[in-house]
Amino acid sequence: MYSCKYPPLRFNAPCLLAPGLLLFNRLRCRSCSAPIMGSMAAQISDDLDGDLSKVVPTTIMMVALTSVFLGSLFLCMGAFRITFIANYVPYPVIAGFLSGIGLQLMNNGLHMSSPLVFTRQVFTLQQLLLLFPALSFVTLARVAQHRNWAVALSFPSILIVSFVSFHIVTFVCGVSTEELQTNGWIFEWSAPLVAQSPMWHPWTSIDFGLIEWGVLAREGVRFTVPLVILGAIKYSVAATSLSTVFSRDISADNEMKVVGWANLLCGALGSCGGCHYLPAMGIMKQIAGHEKVPALVCSTLLLLLWVTGIQMLELVPKFIFGGLLLSVGMKFLDSFFTAPLKFLKPAEIAVLGFITSSFLVIGMLESVALGTLISMIELLYHIHQVGCIYLEATGAAKQSTMVRSPEELMALQIRGGAIFILRLQGFLVFGTSAKIVKRIERCVQSLEPGRVRFVVLDFELVPNVDARAVLNLRKVLALTDQFDFDVYLCGLTPQIETRLTHNHTDSSRVHFQLKDFDSALRTRILESESRAGDSQERRRMHQQLRTFKSQIDELKSNLQRSQLMDGSQQRQQANDPNDELGRIDDHLGDAQGIIARTEATAQNVDETREDTSEAGLHLKKLKCKMFSQIVLLYLVILGLVIVIIWRVISKFA
Repeated sequence: MYSCKYPPLRFNAPCLLAPGLLLFNRLRCRSCSAPIMGSMAAQISDDLDGDLSKVVPTTIMMVALTSVFLGSLFLCMGAFRITFIANYVPYPVIAGFLSGIGLQLMNNGLHMSSPLVFTRQVFTLQQLLLLFPALSFVTLARVAQHRNWAVALSFPSILIVSFVSFHIVTFVCGVSTEELQTNGWIFEWSAPLVAQSPMWHPWTSIDFGLIEWGVLAREGVRFTVPLVILGAIKYSVAATSLSTVFSRDISADNEMKVVGWANLLCGALGSCGGCHYLPAMGIMKQIAGHEKVPALVCSTLLLLLWVTGIQMLELVPKFIFGGLLLSVGMKFLDSFFTAPLKFLKPAEIAVLGFITSSFLVIGMLESVALGTLISMIELLYHIHQVGCIYLEATGAAKQSTMVRSPEELMALQIRGGAIFILRLQGFLVFGTSAKIVKRIERCVQSLEPGRVRFVVLDFELVPNVDARAVLNLRKVLALTDQFDFDVYLCGLTPQIETRLTHNHTDSSRVHFQLKDFDSALRTRILESESRAGDSQERRRMHQQLRTFKSQIDELKSNLQRSQLMDGSQQRQQANDPNDELGRIDDHLGDAQGIIARTEATAQNVDETREDTSEAGLHLKKLKCKMFSQIVLLYLVILGLVIVIIWRVISKFA
């Protein structure tokens, strides 16, 4: 569990500093906040000139305070519901994050089985023998998965059979524990390391008077910003990934609050905090278990480690851990790398492969930060594609449900082409708001002078604007005198109106405080247009109005004539009662046929209901049987764990 690709640190120090050995190894092997805490530990060591009597207690306190700080941060994120930021991370980035975890798990599984797996020495007989059981474990797990065996039974069975078979073979062959450690079959932990491995050991071994609080405060302030940014991003993505793992909606805010309390507890107990163990979540998904089960199992194991240390893991062969990591890693790759290739676009596939490969090349936190940067670039690109203009039209083409007077309709028909309408949408930012200025400039410049007399900007779908958008909108207002048109701003929220009118020079061509688009047309444009214009335009408008009224009268007379003709046809049809009786007989026959079909349908529904109830009883029996099998299996596992603990205690007693 504590093996690492880095060599362990060696101290020529008294027994007081022995817990630092285990602590530094943990810091160098963790993948969450370890890079930042490792940098803080290195800087503390430099500031104290390598004096281990002060470095170790200061570093232990740094780890505890960092866990408490992160726990408080995550509690605030969950309480104020700001974890939703991770929801804006695209699916290829989330899938790359999860498949990268799978790739890293496979890499760790191979390294755990054989430390020389990626070297030329792996082709020796001894190293191949170390790899063979782990690969066999993965093969059996994959066969069970493809044959759709009950994972709740097959997976624990493989674990138990592997453990029992290993110890039977070693007992028959007479191999000692020292030989197993030397040959790499089990973990090679020294007796002092095992004795000092309980997580409570640092609190009881350090001298709090040797802690350099000034150095600790200075380095804490220095690394606060990267710790907050990287920690919040990584943990938010991990919490949001649970919905992807279990294919259903899981509240990331609640999960962040739970993680916050867990980190506070870890800091109080003197150990490193953590986040969701996604591989354990993958195992629960694989065996159709509840997502809270990994938390309970991991909490129990961590409590045992905190009390007893790592001595209970000495008898477990390394290939079981390696095979388990390989199996879960391959499951992650199947679910979040291979499966998405079937429906993702080529650009999204490239992002998925890039994020996945970056896990092994640059590390987990760096790949999450890189994925966040890619998400921001993609979000800006999509915002640029969508734009802020929801609708672009003229007064003649824009339809409305408002009832208008004949004069207003005539004004729209005659003057509608001079009204340019832009209905805006979304949050107006620096990039999208520039399109408004360009579109209005292009419109007023492309047409003949004086053609566009009114520009209507509808803000009904705009929640807010930024400072650059305010400047761009003021550019539009400045164009009114240059191109001789009026601007009507309608649907403004009080916040947007305040920002636009602040330090703005009043102009008779700029009109605020309009409720909506229809009010702008009716109260400010159509009424003035219907009363405006020269005498020739008014005569033409009234002539068209009289023509319109005569057409309405003609339509009314045609409607009355058609109604009279329909009445005479009905009277003629009433004189033929035999035809009416024949139609009634036909309708009666159709009704009887419908009744017969309805009765047959009701009978089928009753039979279906009976079949459903029988199927429900059968499913309940199957559920009870499966539950009893699982309970029996876990009782067997519990018995084996008790035997192992008894053997360990009896061995070291």
